[in-house]
Amino acid sequence: MSNSKSTASFALKVSAWPTGSAHWVLGSAMGAGPHGGKGDCRNLQDLNLTQCRSLTDEFVSMVLEMCTSLLYLNLSYTAISDGTLRSLSKFGLNLQFLSLAYSKKFTNKGLNYLATGKGCHKLVYLDISGCTQISVRGFKSFGVGCNEIQHLLINDMATLTNSCITAMVTYYHNLTTISLLASPHISDAAIKTLVQGRRIVKVKIEGNQHISDASFKVISKSCPNLNHIYVSDCPRITDNGLKCLSILKNVSVLNLSDCISLTDLGIRSFMDGPSASKLRELSLSNCIYITDLSLLKIVQRCLSLLHLRLRYCGRLTDSGIEWLGNLPTLITMDLTGTNIQEQGLGGLGHSTKIQEFILAECSGVTDVGLQITDLSIQYLAGVCHYIYSLDISGCVSLTDSIFKFLKRGCKKLQILKMLYCSNITKEAVKAVTNVQYLEYNDENPPMWFGYDNKGNELVTTKQEDEKTKKLDR
Repeated sequence: MSNSKSTASFALKVSAWPTGSAHWVLGSAMGAGPHGGKGDCRNLQDLNLTQCRSLTDEFVSMVLEMCTSLLYLNLSYTAISDGTLRSLSKFGLNLQFLSLAYSKKFTNKGLNYLATGKGCHKLVYLDISGCTQISVRGFKSFGVGCNEIQHLLINDMATLTNSCITAMVTYYHNLTTISLLASPHISDAAIKTLVQGRRIVKVKIEGNQHISDASFKVISKSCPNLNHIYVSDCPRITDNGLKCLSILKNVSVLNLSDCISLTDLGIRSFMDGPSASKLRELSLSNCIYITDLSLLKIVQRCLSLLHLRLRYCGRLTDSGIEWLGNLPTLITMDLTGTNIQEQGLGGLGHSTKIQEFILAECSGVTDVGLQITDLSIQYLAGVCHYIYSLDISGCVSLTDSIFKFLKRGCKKLQILKMLYCSNITKEAVKAVTNVQYLEYNDENPPMWFGYDNKGNELVTTKQEDEKTKKLDR
């Protein structure tokens, strides 16, 4: 009777190990079989070697040759070079996931192996973020050799241009996910090339001064099944662009943080569209022109919303924030840097499912907003019973009194963050025993918070000069 061999697959992570350790661990995992020889690692499917600085091309070649079932390979932040790409082109026959992110020693010559070899033709996921050494020729090699890509990540690429995108994605007909974070030099033309004729469902763009409403127009026409939109810090996106997106029917994630040109008009246009009722996550952080009118639309239309982030939306008032208490499914709310006070906190009591509440840098919050009073009884009776994470960093008016209110009202609280809470004492913090994770300091708020440890607005040098001049008069 012949000996049967295990067919179970397994995964191995050997990341950020000291010099030589990664080789030793992998060698042990793949080491000699019962009769000597190379051993049997044919069932290894998932190998994570990220940040293994001592990794060599020769060792990766050995792994690829022996591990014929390998599907997932993470080589990010390593010193691999063209030799590894050559091995991938020969032995990566079943590989589906490959990350070369921030590995900067391979060149266009190595990428040419991928264009001409037999390996990597089954790749569906490719991450080349931070690989700024790749030229247009290299991007074309990726296109020719890995033309089944569905998920493409090219983040942190200051050298990425429209020509690079065109050279690569001409060959990508199955693309569904695109991530171009911190790639500042691409324009609307690149977005048009990426989305036309493809079934894109997820788009991520961040930190770009060239992307405009024209991109949203072509996205809305070419990507009817788009469900995830992350377009952050793109100041040329305006209300007209958001109006274009309003025809989409399946958007569940919409992140427009730091798109500072947006106003209530654009928010209303999108909320009047068919996707509003399907939104699960919405971020309008630092959209400085939106007001309570936008919140009213959100409350009326986003009945399935789970996560809402409104950081630094300075024109929102307690009246608008009170309405948010009527969102029936909300579990995360981030009001960092807003002007919320006790009235707004009290109104949130209708939201019975909130689990994570962030009030950092809200200098108007006082003890009254977190105790059982006529004004906030609904808040404590409803929201606080479900919250597991609370961030009140920078709320300088809070005192030790809050702990007895939190202990009584927030039975499920596990995470409490209280940075820059200068009126809360260390003695009171040491006595807290009902949370698993507590982060605290009593330092003065950083200058960028805009107020001191008493909640007074910080005055700039120019303003101080103007005050001095007035006094002199």
